[in-house]
Amino acid sequence: MKLEALFFSLTRAALSAGVGMLLASGATAGVTETVLHGFNRFPDGNQPRSAVTMDSAGNIYGTTNGGGTNGAGTVFQLTPSKSGWTETVLYSFCAQEFCADGLGPLGALVLDPAGNIYGTTFNGGAKGYGEVFELTLSGGGWDLTVLYSFSTLGSSDGANPRGGLLLDNEGNLYGTTEYGGLSNQGVVFKMTRTGSGWTETVLHKFTGGS
Repeated sequence: MKLEALFFSLTRAALSAGVGMLLASGATAGVTETVLHGFNRFPDGNQPRSAVTMDSAGNIYGTTNGGGTNGAGTVFQLTPSKSGWTETVLYSFCAQEFCADGLGPLGALVLDPAGNIYGTTFNGGAKGYGEVFELTLSGGGWDLTVLYSFSTLGSSDGANPRGGLLLDNEGNLYGTTEYGGLSNQGVVFKMTRTGSGWTETVLHKFTGGS
């Protein structure tokens, strides 16, 4: 996937989200809002700040920036039934700044054909500046694997990923960070699966110029 195509996809997703907000707010005549779930902070999470993702079965997946068992955000699933929607917390993030599993997810999730879930956290990880993670169904629960932990604010590999991820047909992941890079203005990165894990490659470093 070329870099131009990546930005086109991100722009298209942003426009779609904006249209969805207009519809939900009643800006278009004849639209009715239905609340599928109201968050209660503990233990189901609070402050959902990203778009949601739907699988082929109609289940909805998303993140909350806060709440959950440890107050540091969740990954959740909404499952439809005849009586309504049921929320299930798939994972609650740690509440410590340098907790290895991350904290404070802000971006949308992406699912691969096998049903594995990929996302980012803005903080936490091994170095405290966010991570890329994978959730895999195992037995009766979900296991989190950290695919990559971002370095400090001035690092070349980026820091603090805020947006969601894109998944291409070859299984590569693409995303952005808010900080890091040449002038600490953020980067566009790619995650590639290798025999021993995942490798991060920076595709572009923003300079903050016009």
